[in-house]
Amino acid sequence: MYKFDTVKKGYDKVQVDNYINREIDSYKQTISDKNMRISELLHQNNNLNKQIDEFKLREDNVNKALITAIEKAQEMEMLVKKSYNIELERLRIWRDKWVSYAEKCKKTVGFNSVKGEVIGVLSTLENELIERINQGITLNTQVVLNEAEEQYSKEKARLDSKKNVDSEDIIATDEEIEKILNNPEFNNLIKSLGIA
Repeated sequence: MYKFDTVKKGYDKVQVDNYINREIDSYKQTISDKNMRISELLHQNNNLNKQIDEFKLREDNVNKALITAIEKAQEMEMLVKKSYNIELERLRIWRDKWVSYAEKCKKTVGFNSVKGEVIGVLSTLENELIERINQGITLNTQVVLNEAEEQYSKEKARLDSKKNVDSEDIIATDEEIEKILNNPEFNNLIKSLGIA
């Protein structure tokens, strides 16, 4: 605490006035510093609030993008399943047409029936497609290609071995082939399958 000199009628008035003026100046400076600090903090607070608003906007945009991506993925999955089902139905129709055609050829030309083998291969393909749809769609084409190549090789070897055994029985003459090609039912079937 500040000590004043004592005079005849109390403290020295000039000293007291000087002390009070210094204290007032000190308080004014302190208040000015505090006001400046408050102003800085308010400015910093405004900047931080703006950043929070920007982050909230970004968060909303990210959430919207995620929701849109999930919806698109679900839509794509549904479309792929529909396309598998449509392809499965097409394969069933294709199988039925070829089985019917094989029966007609058997009657017309007199070939031995291979209906059972055709139905077996097509049924296996149909069952495999149904199983893959039920398990969920996978796009692992390498495995499918390897299985298809293996099945093709086995079927080719079987047909080649059978060809050697039955070649004398199944040789068609040019007249028989011409008869098949000129058959209107054969031509209609080929057109309906989109081959010709």
